[in-house]
Amino acid sequence: MSWILEHWPVLGFGINLLLGWLMWSMGKRFASKDELAFLDKRLAKAETSLTQLPSRTEIADLQVAIAQLTGAVKETNADLRGVSKLVERVENAVTRHETIFADAARGIK
Repeated sequence: MSWILEHWPVLGFGINLLLGWLMWSMGKRFASKDELAFLDKRLAKAETSLTQLPSRTEIADLQVAIAQLTGAVKETNADLRGVSKLVERVENAVTRHETIFADAARGIK
């Protein structure tokens, strides 16, 4: 006990040095208030962005609607192919009539 009383300034300095080193290492290991505030702001932005995203049911509804639209487009393409054949027949008939009238105008039988 007398040794402690004689060397208390050295022991106090050593304890202060040890506590200083512990505080410094804890400051490096744990986040500061500014860092936590920055992360809190980023988390709030992420949460607001996530609330604006569509839900699973909305995405499923979109997939169903796209499948129905794909079917309708296929039906329309089939109808257009039929119309295209009809237009081709009409064009052939018009060309044939134009040829007949042109030949008649020139006097060719």
